[in-house]
Amino acid sequence: MGRQKTTRRRTRLGTPGAAILGLLVTLSAAMIANGPALCAEDPLKVRVGSGTGDGSAQALYAQRTGRFSAAGLTVDLDMKISDSGRYAGIDSGKLDIAFSNIVSVAAAIEKGKPYILLSPGAIYTTKAPMTVMVQGPSSRFRSGADLKGKTVATPSANDLGQLGVMAWVDRHGGDSRGVTFVHGIAMANIGAALADRKIDAAELTEPEWTRLRKAGAVKLLAHNFDAISPRFANGAFFATRAWVETNHAAADRFVAAMGQTARWANQHHAETARMLAEEANLPLSLTKSMVRATYAEALTPDLLQPAFDVAAKYGLIAPVRASGLIFHDR
Repeated sequence: MGRQKTTRRRTRLGTPGAAILGLLVTLSAAMIANGPALCAEDPLKVRVGSGTGDGSAQALYAQRTGRFSAAGLTVDLDMKISDSGRYAGIDSGKLDIAFSNIVSVAAAIEKGKPYILLSPGAIYTTKAPMTVMVQGPSSRFRSGADLKGKTVATPSANDLGQLGVMAWVDRHGGDSRGVTFVHGIAMANIGAALADRKIDAAELTEPEWTRLRKAGAVKLLAHNFDAISPRFANGAFFATRAWVETNHAAADRFVAAMGQTARWANQHHAETARMLAEEANLPLSLTKSMVRATYAEALTPDLLQPAFDVAAKYGLIAPVRASGLIFHDR
């Protein structure tokens, strides 16, 4: 008998099997490039509170671009709640995650609040300073010594804003103990307060910095946050440790979605300008022309420690290691 020939079937490119394989490879590459698509399970519900500024609007961008949904989250976002209201919401359980400046969160933790930091909002950077110290258009202050006996407005007592002013004054020839600080003046009213001589200088952040500067109501005095560090996180999203322990998957997905959003938002200012203008009821011309937020993709100790060290130097908080206050996925 002759030997029977065996024919092997080869799969060629272009056959259905190869097409499916190619599609899977493409989808896998896209998932790696864009971060984890977290889940085909039922979405987890999270209640988040933040401000309307660009510095904390990362959550808005995550929601508008579908990144929360892709992460398996249904997010109820309140951007109009006050800073004090956010702390009250976290403490009462009405909010799961909230945004605030990092010095205030650290001070609350020192007083016994069981908070943990999850994700950064905007970071301060000398290259794109969203927060500055301003003076009236006719004032001529240049150094820390010039502010001796003067009154400076910051948002809240002993917060990151006041810290930045004190550090700048002392670094530039003055004595911050000779400065009077006042708080609670709405940023939209800073120009009027300067004109009425109720204050001599003020901390101001976007979008009011650009709006009042263009109106001729204020001018730059200093990039006061440079006295803390040329680059650091000035705000972060936080939760209680109990909530994180009970809702570890939701916390992990929130952090992942915010990291992906940070990467996207840093490169898509035109799109985020429109989103912010719509949500905060601001002119699009303003959100497009103001100094835009720079976001970090993850909250790391090196972004927190500079502000914590300076705050400890001034007695606003006790010395603290930033690594102990950050949520780490395990």
